[in-house]
Amino acid sequence: METVLQHYRRLQIVNIQFNVCFHSIVMPFIFFTVGSINILGTYATIRLYDEVSMPGYLGFPLVSLATAFIILDTFPASYQIYKESENLIRKTRQLNVPNGYTAKFLDSCRPLSIKVSKYFIVKQVTLMTYLGFIIDNAIMLLLTF
Repeated sequence: METVLQHYRRLQIVNIQFNVCFHSIVMPFIFFTVGSINILGTYATIRLYDEVSMPGYLGFPLVSLATAFIILDTFPASYQIYKESENLIRKTRQLNVPNGYTAKFLDSCRPLSIKVSKYFIVKQVTLMTYLGFIIDNAIMLLLTF
């Protein structure tokens, strides 16, 4: 039990360092860029059908589809880290812990998470919110131009 907790603590430290390095610039940039490319690819797929010849036109739906796959892969994988670590902590707490140090150690453990900004972690609702944002903005762009 002690070695499992020590390994989990090491994973927590690596997770904290990852979030410190990437939460302010890299992760928001990735999510903003992928969303923007998806919105523009969807717009070009619908609006530029008659204006661009066929071999060139195929790039627009392919870009839109590729970014959709990135979104549908990245968010669930990020949430899975949070969910699995939360389940591990919960199951470990349910075991009978003989000494007080281990119980206090378990109480100090927090689930691993991927931060997109300073205070925002990826959870289950994040995917639907992000997809709603992309769909709303694609529709607004189509209605505007």
